[in-house]
Amino acid sequence: MRKKICRKQFEAGTGFAADVPVCFELKIDINSITASSGQEFELRLRESAVLRYADRVLSLDLTECGAGRERKEIHLTEVHDLWILSDTSSLEIFVNGGEEVFTSRIFDSLGGLKVMLTSRQCGGQMELYALTI
Repeated sequence: MRKKICRKQFEAGTGFAADVPVCFELKIDINSITASSGQEFELRLRESAVLRYADRVLSLDLTECGAGRERKEIHLTEVHDLWILSDTSSLEIFVNGGEEVFTSRIFDSLGGLKVMLTSRQCGGQMELYALTI
């Protein structure tokens, strides 16, 4: 079962930030300002996981919360949407309608969890839901 927490439009240069429960669903539709401006963003998830897109590489950095697993990456021409599911010990990240997927165990303190997206080139829309088990 899911309960909507918030829905926000965000502009390039502003991004968004929100407190999240341990179990959440986050949907993000991304728009670049122009095709020639490039596309870079950083999305902080939970306590210390970082999803970063720059130079056509999407990487998931779990250095602080991966229990030995540090970084996963894939090469992509662009990122137009993300669908992220979080539960007590895992993250699942579906990229571009599921064309690529990151799945990983995550070990953090489960307290003071947030999501925060920053980008100078990308705007779009996010929807955040609390999930109950």
